[in-house]
Amino acid sequence: MLETCLYEHIERWKSETKHWSSMARRIAHPSYLRIIALAKSFTNHEVERALLQELQKKPTHWFAALAAITNENPVQSEYNFDEAIAAWITWGRERGII
Repeated sequence: MLETCLYEHIERWKSETKHWSSMARRIAHPSYLRIIALAKSFTNHEVERALLQELQKKPTHWFAALAAITNENPVQSEYNFDEAIAAWITWGRERGII
């Protein structure tokens, strides 16, 4: 049930914000915030795994959610989008999440 809820929010967020240019506005979307909140309900890094898998399949800005959920941020300020994705994927692999 929770997994279904998570994926519904992921799809809703992507659908409803895909044409928004403001990252601040996209991150403030209710579904994005609910995804972060759902991380407390899941065990075994399920939300992190889902977001990292999303980064691998269809890259988009899950960086703020991952940082909020994990209290970590492997992305350096000078990284571009692709480097940020690679940093999070490496982070997930090093921890056995993906």
